[in-house]
Amino acid sequence: MLKINNPLSLRPSKDKWQGMIPSSVPGYIAFSGMDWGYRAGILNLITYFNLKLNSVSKILYTWAPPKDGNDTEAYIKNVCSWTGYKRDQVLQPTESVLKSLAAAMSRQENGVKADLNSLYRGYDLIKKK
Repeated sequence: MLKINNPLSLRPSKDKWQGMIPSSVPGYIAFSGMDWGYRAGILNLITYFNLKLNSVSKILYTWAPPKDGNDTEAYIKNVCSWTGYKRDQVLQPTESVLKSLAAAMSRQENGVKADLNSLYRGYDLIKKK
């Protein structure tokens, strides 16, 4: 979803994200810039941690469930390979964990490595609430 600046492939919800614009891709949110897309994705991850979804497997079985046609096991395997985390390792929502998860998930969603500059700027936007 890089063409709509949505690197973690967020879908519409009741949330009205900063930087959100009308989308040209049905079923997905669009952002005015990649930084805003990463910001929303990372904030969504923080929400998952607050819901006690605190491992790669718990996060991804909710984020990309098999019932939606996802190969969730392959997704988990890739994210674990790229981050070094174990599938059921209990994680804390630290800056480094959030950034590494967002980078790996973006890579899985888009087939290319994450734009780390945009990811880091997106994370910084969270701190500037």
